[in-house]
Amino acid sequence: GLAVSSRRQLLVGTLIIGVFITWLVVPPGWKHRGELQVTFLDVGQGDSILIKTPQGRFVLVDAGGSQFWDVGHQVVVSALARQGIRNLDAIIISHPDLDHIGGVEPVMEEMQVKWLGVSQPTYPAEEYRELERIRTSQGIPVVKLAQGQRLNLEPELDVTVIYPERSETIGEMSGNSYNDSSLVVRVQYGCISFLLTGDVEKKGMEKLVETGTLKQTTVVKVPHHGSRGSLYEPFYDTARPRAVVISVGTNNTFGHPTPEVVEFLRGRGIQVYRTDQHGAIIFGSDGQRLWVETVRPTAIPAGNVSVLPSLHG
Repeated sequence: GLAVSSRRQLLVGTLIIGVFITWLVVPPGWKHRGELQVTFLDVGQGDSILIKTPQGRFVLVDAGGSQFWDVGHQVVVSALARQGIRNLDAIIISHPDLDHIGGVEPVMEEMQVKWLGVSQPTYPAEEYRELERIRTSQGIPVVKLAQGQRLNLEPELDVTVIYPERSETIGEMSGNSYNDSSLVVRVQYGCISFLLTGDVEKKGMEKLVETGTLKQTTVVKVPHHGSRGSLYEPFYDTARPRAVVISVGTNNTFGHPTPEVVEFLRGRGIQVYRTDQHGAIIFGSDGQRLWVETVRPTAIPAGNVSVLPSLHG
């Protein structure tokens, strides 16, 4: 099968305190062009994913958020600044729940952003109001995303929205119904692919499977922080991921991830990465091979040094 290896480095002199991410942990070679990098930031109970394209563009998908602390400044802006990032080609908001949208405001204030992508069925909801103020004052266009739209970032990288379908009843939903209108984005570079799922729940997962939209994917972000609703077996049997990421807060009050979800995934032989255990999780790929680095490398058992042994078979 295709060789897939784990790149592990001793992080000498790197100090990590709590959820504050020191970007010295990114191996220096990873900043070279020609490699896709997908980083799942440790934002506690929430999501924030930074995509660095092979040609060096940056797209942020969600930015965490909490009513208790300033995730946007303390983690997301800090992480971007430490990498020397000042410009984002896009910020994409999977759906307007606090733990996904809450940190976007400081990022928009601190960074040059070309455009803001939102889930078309959820826009304009009340939760976007503060962002609308900043967006309009800075002249940042909003793009309403839905199934079938492709982000034209660069020729070799395919970034496509595969869910939700475009809705005629715009902005009428609230609460839990936002989850099933989460943007699901597929990122494909050569043989390697990532599926970013927001908080999509069973209804959305079923639709992706039944319509044949879901394809085999190398790395899947488990929807909704590994909640019970994320355990829909046909979804994983169709995607057949080699690794999954659960973006979740330590000792969170929701009990995420649900133990049955983790047990199911491990039972399928899938490598499970969790931001509450591993810190930020950084994947790099040249389109053929996949590397993974974690902020807390000691959290991975020694027996798993050879992560993702094969993409085929």
